[in-house]
This record gives sequence, structure tokens and C-alpha cells, in this order.
Amino acid sequence: MATGAGWVNAQTTEFDELDTPPKPIKQPAPKYPQDELYKNKMGAAVVEFEVNTDGAVQFPRVVAESESVFGYPAMTAVSKWKFIPGMKNGKPTAARMVVPIYFTIEPGEANELIAQIRTIITGFPPESPDGVPERYRYDTAPEPTRFQAPVWPWINGKPEREGTADVFYVINEKGRVMQARVVAASSPAFGKAAQAAVECWRFSPATLKGKPVPALGRRLIDFYLTLPSDASERRLVKAIERGKERYAKAGDLDTPLRPLSRVAAQYPMALVQDEPSGSATIECIIDQYGRVCLPRIVSASREEFGWAAATAAAQWRFAPPTVRGDPVDVKVQIPFTFKGRGDATD
Repeated sequence: MATGAGWVNAQTTEFDELDTPPKPIKQPAPKYPQDELYKNKMGAAVVEFEVNTDGAVQFPRVVAESESVFGYPAMTAVSKWKFIPGMKNGKPTAARMVVPIYFTIEPGEANELIAQIRTIITGFPPESPDGVPERYRYDTAPEPTRFQAPVWPWINGKPEREGTADVFYVINEKGRVMQARVVAASSPAFGKAAQAAVECWRFSPATLKGKPVPALGRRLIDFYLTLPSDASERRLVKAIERGKERYAKAGDLDTPLRPLSRVAAQYPMALVQDEPSGSATIECIIDQYGRVCLPRIVSASREEFGWAAATAAAQWRFAPPTVRGDPVDVKVQIPFTFKGRGDATD
């Protein structure tokens, strides 16, 4: 079995830094689930995807859903969308996007049910519940602007997705998550992975009488989210379970791995009081499309740094790796460094 590992560390551009984001020009509506039980039921799914330099959608996948039955039709609809690509320095640039898809019975109707579904997806009810402290009260709920799906924990030598975590979180007046706490989880690993993902979420802020205010949210995160039938993760997990992994050696690639986009790791909020320095090394598989799959914590000076680094690595993208012109999967290790309070700035 070839398991060659390489080291990667490079600077790239994030989607938030684009001069202009992708603009939709074709958006076919999703079809309701065929199951009779759901034909008259409302639901929603949040779909993550990439828009390439031609404006086509690539790699759609669900990162949140009110019920699993709504994930596939939402993902299928988004895969047919078309965009004017995002631009950076006058050139078309690939971009990552996340959009909510709502399944409603009739346009403009059932607003109360729509609000209930939005609460399931975002973790925020339409208005502050009774008993919420005064400083967290709002009359307009936050809206999600960025979701990050949690990485799958590696348990007993293989990645697992059969898990859930209940996470409580606080956002500030700018819509950034400032605190996240696991209320319950099917196992500690699922809780830590979910917490690291939630700390990356972003929202338009809640408001009270038009003024931005902090807010309290809570979400039950299910790791078993809808994936395309041809998702690399499905193929790679099967190979791992059967002991038939096949990875190219980093030294055999036609060209060295080249990052196209890189997201910095979020400093873990559980450590902000002492703010120590730290490091982590993440092993992951770069698939034949250049996507990072199944990141695994190899080492970490603090466990929190490991989960934060794995969550960041999952968002990296590379130029597709090839050997003699053929697309391949390659296993690499990515080092991350976390600067503490005492570190000098660059």
C-alpha cells in the first residue's frame, strides 16, 4: 500500500476577499421529496458548494437540514444552478458558497412554519424566548452567512459520522460566535468536532429596534448529513474500512501540491482566557479534485488546537493532484501554529 505523506503550508485567497462574489443567473427550484409523507410538509436544507471560474456549481453537499429527506432534493437543485463567477483582481475566481433552501407549500404562505424551520437550521427563534437575559433580547433573529460542517471524528482507526451533538452558543453584535459549549453529545469526539465547527459560523447580527445586539443560540448537530452518491468521502471511507486504501506518494506527483484556497484555523474559544501558544498536525487525503477529505489529528499540543486545525484543513482546496497526467488521491500532513498572548506578531 502506498501511503506517501507530504507537508503543505502556503498563503492563498479566501472567498471573503473577492472583489465581487458570484452572481446567480439560473436557479431552478427544488422539487418536493417524492415520499408521500413529506409532500405537504415544510422543510429546509443548507447546501455548501463551489462555483468554478466558468460559473458552474461543483461539489454540492448538505451542511444542515431540518430533516434528512430534504437534503437530496435541495442538493440536486443547487447542482443545476449557474452563476457569473466571482472576481478577484479582474479575473474569474472559484468561490465557496453556502445557501439555505426552503421547501414551502405555497409561496408567501405558512410564515409561522417557515420561521419554525429557520429556527431549526440557525438555532435562533424568530424572537427572543421568555426568560432570556435582557442584554440578549432581540426582535429580529440573526441570519446565517456562513456554516461550516463539522469534521468526522476518527474512532478506532476510521472516520465516523453516526453521531450528534447539542451545542449552545453566543454571538456578538457583529454576528460572530464568541462562546460555544457542548450541552450533550453521542460521544466526546463528536462534541469537540461540533464545537470547533460552530466557532467558525458567522451570522448577520440580531437586532432590537434596529440596533445590533448579542444573542443566544442552540443547535442539535447531526453528523450524518446528505452527500452526493459520488462524493469522495464515500469512496475513501469504504476503502479504509476494507483496508484497500491507495494513495499516491507526494514525491511522485507531476507537480508539487499547490493550494488554491486556505482558511486560517480559528483560535479555540475554550483557551482564550489564558491564550497559550500551540500547534497541531493534521493528516488528510487530498482527493483527485483537490478537495481535502477526512482530516485526522496526528498530534496537538492541546486537544482544542487539534480540532480547530482539522476544521480549518477541511476547507482547504488544492490544484488537482496527478501522476503522469492521471488524477490521484494523495495523503499529506498539514502543520498549524497558534499564536498565544506572549508571541511576537509578524
